[in-house]
Amino acid sequence: MSRSLLEEYLDSVSSLPSRIQQNFATLLDLDHKRSRLHEELDHQVVALQQAMQVQVTGGAKRSRRSTVADASLEAKLEPYVRTCLQCSEDKVQLAKQTYDMVDKHIERLDRSLKKFEEEVKHRTEREAHYPSGG
Repeated sequence: MSRSLLEEYLDSVSSLPSRIQQNFATLLDLDHKRSRLHEELDHQVVALQQAMQVQVTGGAKRSRRSTVADASLEAKLEPYVRTCLQCSEDKVQLAKQTYDMVDKHIERLDRSLKKFEEEVKHRTEREAHYPSGG
């Protein structure tokens, strides 16, 4: 029976490291994508702020804002914000899935270890009662 527990363990662990590695690679890709989007969002904000500035006498700048300009600003920035948020949400979901995968695997290992310990205990007790292997 201990042989089947070992085989069961090896089967369950064999794909775990590759799945975890894939999840972390995907998390890294999502992080790079979100970072690039965030940089682009920052550039868009600066460009839109500069476009909304008006030169006033004496070289001072004054912001010329209106509801039309606010709506235009929001319309231009919304896709970037939405995509950044989606990347962040995807990262959180994938991190949770990875955690759950590892947690379930640890629980399986705990159950297998308990079974194995019981099996060893019974075998030891049996050998103590029947020292000649009978």
